[in-house]
Amino acid sequence: MYSGLLIFIGGVLVKTALTIAHGLKKKDWIGIAIALFISIYAFIRSLEDWSIQVGALVSIVTFIAIIAFTFKDRILPKITEGTLLLYGLVSLYLFEIHFKSDVLTYVIAEWVLIIYCLTIFLLCVTRIRIKPLIQIFLFICFLLLNLAIMSAFIQYGNFNLFCSTCSTNNLTNLSVFFTGYAFFNLASNLLFVLYFIPIPLSKHESFSQRISNIKTHARDLEKKYIDIDIGFNRTIIIVAIGTLLFLNHLYYFVDDATVISLTLILGGVLTSSSDTEETNTLS
Repeated sequence: MYSGLLIFIGGVLVKTALTIAHGLKKKDWIGIAIALFISIYAFIRSLEDWSIQVGALVSIVTFIAIIAFTFKDRILPKITEGTLLLYGLVSLYLFEIHFKSDVLTYVIAEWVLIIYCLTIFLLCVTRIRIKPLIQIFLFICFLLLNLAIMSAFIQYGNFNLFCSTCSTNNLTNLSVFFTGYAFFNLASNLLFVLYFIPIPLSKHESFSQRISNIKTHARDLEKKYIDIDIGFNRTIIIVAIGTLLFLNHLYYFVDDATVISLTLILGGVLTSSSDTEETNTLS
């Protein structure tokens, strides 16, 4: 079990390094050192009341939180309509395999997800341009989908690693690593959702300052939303990925945690805005 924790942490650290490594300055290393020190301190303190597994989770989340807000501009992802569609399909997949129910609440939630995916698909294959306020709304939807995916990971994924009484016999090193890799994005994006809570984060922050910071945060989201065409071919590839997810549910080629982690990682490359941004600039 402890080796699995180390592999999970390795996935988190690899993703952290790949995300923030470019163009690091001396002051950035100070921020990284502080994040490591505080996370280790949080782990040691948590052992006074909790198990090693819970302490490790507290330490990991603490590390991600500090890194996320220290390197916010690098961590906050640039998203396209393809990103929104990908996360919508993954969320729908998780909903269908884990939360399928005839209860009215679940039926409504299912149809909301279906309508969301169809709407984003329409945006992907047309040249419709959306207003900044809607871009912020869609970015918040993206962050909330991250929350839904992470919640499913905690309940049904490889988070048995953090439960001292749970079996980990069905976990593979590969799936644990990729879950840790994907968990970095999921956890950091969740923190960016919590940043919208209109409650002062410290005794030195007034309510008006909190609201001003939230408005600044919303503008940061707008800047990260790339409203450009991802192209019909790339949209079809994303839909194909969604189809493969459901085929995996039917025939179980790979465990859910692995296939979802790989989908988010590889799909992130397909929905990256870098190629389209460059094309847009050249044109």
